[in-house]
Formats: sequence, C-alpha cells, structure tokens
Amino acid sequence: DFITDTVTVLSKLNADFNLSVTEGCSPVDITIENKSSGATEYYWYWNYDGTLDAAVLASANSTSGAASFTQQFVNTAGGTRTDSNTLIIGYGNGCYAMKKKAVFIKSSIDAQFTYTQPDPCDSSTVTFTNNTNYAKSYNWVFGDGSSEIRDNTTDFEHVFKNIKTNDTLFIVTMTAISEGGCTDIMQQTIPVWSRVDANFNIPISQGCPREIDSLFTATIENKSVGNAANTYQWFIDGNPVATSTNLVYDYFNDQPTLRNYIVRLVATNPHDCSTEKKGTITVFEYVD
Repeated sequence: DFITDTVTVLSKLNADFNLSVTEGCSPVDITIENKSSGATEYYWYWNYDGTLDAAVLASANSTSGAASFTQQFVNTAGGTRTDSNTLIIGYGNGCYAMKKKAVFIKSSIDAQFTYTQPDPCDSSTVTFTNNTNYAKSYNWVFGDGSSEIRDNTTDFEHVFKNIKTNDTLFIVTMTAISEGGCTDIMQQTIPVWSRVDANFNIPISQGCPREIDSLFTATIENKSVGNAANTYQWFIDGNPVATSTNLVYDYFNDQPTLRNYIVRLVATNPHDCSTEKKGTITVFEYVD
C-alpha cells in the first residue's frame, strides 16, 4: 500500500538593501536602496537591534516598499552613535526575513559665540565668549588679517585696529571642529569706528611780543588724520579757544620773563572717538 501527499514550500524571501553612506556628521541623509525579493510587506527600523520577531512589526519606523528612498539620521548628543538599520520583510503568511546594517552617526555641533565690546573706537578691545558644545578645537578668523586656533572655550580678547579714515566692519568667523571631524561655522560682525589721529605743525613756535600790544601771533597747521566729518577743538592753557581746522592766535606777554603757552588739539570723529596732541608756544621777554 502507499499514499501520496503534497508538501507546500512557500517562496523564498531575500531581505537586502544598500546604503549610500554608512557614516557621517549629523544630520546625514542616507539613500536606502531596497534590493529585497519575494516580499509584499516591508518593515524598516532606524535603530533596532533585536531579533526577527513578528510581534514588533507594528512598531516599524516605515513600511515603505519603494525601490529607493532617503532617510535622515540625527545625533545631537555628542560623540558617535551606532544605529542598527534593520529591514524585516514578509508576504503575509508568517514567513519573514531580516537584514541589518550599521550606521555610524557623528554628533552635530552648534558653533555659538558672543562678544562684548565696551568701546568701538580704534583700537577696540573685544572679549569673545565661546558657547559651543561637543567640539575639540576652534579656528578663529578675525577679518583683520589675523587668525588663531584654540582648543578651549575660555574667554579671550582681541584688539581690532582700524587704519582707515572710514568706519570698518570686521567679519569674525569661528569654525568649530568635533572629535569626529564634523564642523559648524558662526559669523558675527564687529564695528570699529574710523581712525582719529590728532596732529598739528607749528611753523614758528616762538617769538618776541610786539611792542605795540605785547602780542605774538602764531599760526598752527592742523595735520590730523581721520574722517572728513571730524571736528576739532583747540585749547590754550586748558581753555577752549576755537573749533576751526587751523588755529591763528595771539599770545600775550608783557613781562620780562619767558611765557610758555600749552596748545592742545582734540580731534573727534562722528562717533565721539577722539585723540589729542599737545604743543608749546613760547613768547619771549617783553622789552620796553
């Protein structure tokens, strides 16, 4: 006697996929190419390291059956995170297959700094405060031709010099670099007002008082460097006497001794930044 029966073997499932990249700096966009065969159901997990278990299918991150799609992976916690990118496939009869591939996501960093600038006049001292997390080194470019690399977030100062006669904006760029080589950049603009350099020339700085009025007249030529809108204040022995560009002034001496007058020029730019220059006018003894 004999008997014949039928054994049914369901079609083979082959779970497989390709990743465009397997590591990168957060946020990293990874193109996933589905290479599976024999399935009608797809269950994607972006960080699942368990076993093939039909009970977890409801918690899948995606059920896309597309041949190719892009998924973004984000890590903001510092360091490198390893995600197990997992695909479970099936066709509705209890048969499943699984494939895993690791993805290494380096933490993103957020370059942040602030600054304090008590006085924007030239030369301006600026204090920088670095508020960046998860970085190991910092490349500072100050926009004035100078730069430096620092490996800490300690506050530091930088002096900005404006050699121009107009206001200048310095663009400061800080590039933060993480242990894994990820970078982020922040820029801020530092204003420094126009250069002010008070200066003058006295062609004849000493002489005799005139007999008729005991006066000695001297002309002082303003040689200051700065903005065309600068203003000038002249002082003689501490007293304001004129706001002209050049100064023509009569110095009095009716005594039989030398008389020295202290001349001071204060040059001021439109932002009230100022410098000064002093000189001496000598009037000889009066003779009658």
